[in-house]
Amino acid sequence: MKNVLKKLAAFQWEVPIIPKKTKGFGYYYADLPTIIEIIQPLLQRHGLGFYQTQTPESMVTVVFDAETGEEIKTITPMRECIEIKGMNDFQVDGTRITYYRRYSLGCALGIATDEDTDAAGEQVKKVQSNQGQTKMPFNTKILLSMLDVSRTKPETERKNVLKSIYAEMVKHGKRSHEDMKVFSTGLDSKNVKELDEIYDKMAQLLKSL
Repeated sequence: MKNVLKKLAAFQWEVPIIPKKTKGFGYYYADLPTIIEIIQPLLQRHGLGFYQTQTPESMVTVVFDAETGEEIKTITPMRECIEIKGMNDFQVDGTRITYYRRYSLGCALGIATDEDTDAAGEQVKKVQSNQGQTKMPFNTKILLSMLDVSRTKPETERKNVLKSIYAEMVKHGKRSHEDMKVFSTGLDSKNVKELDEIYDKMAQLLKSL
């Protein structure tokens, strides 16, 4: 492991601060193409490469020394995808996978790819459901990303996304079932302009949790 660690350290000394120009709801981040464009020439200069694979539960990033074959593996657990009525499953899953690819790559290389907003989300202890499955932690970044992706979608789809995110908050004890009923009933009568305002308020609410 000595060679790959030495090369990785040299890479980290040279890699610049990656510009975080892509704006989601509540924070800025560097998108995956921008990250790869910046790091690829530096990795090549130091004889390093990387590849990523996915399992049902995690994103795996492997940084390797092209000369010796030494590897550093980073395994990032992935939470289950949120089901959103009326939204293409491939779009929802694609957002989730891209987020974890970016996050896992940043962890493996020791670089920051988004602003430090971890404190904006409250950690929730894992508990067992009635079916014996583990309840995944409440993740504000994933939900903010869902908002970002769906903002330009048709009106009905946008309302379904907002209801699904609110339901996720209820599931994790952030809001009550009564709050959910009031929110859903009021949302059905909103027009497009009012939806834009609700999207902004939902983003602010998620940041405060």
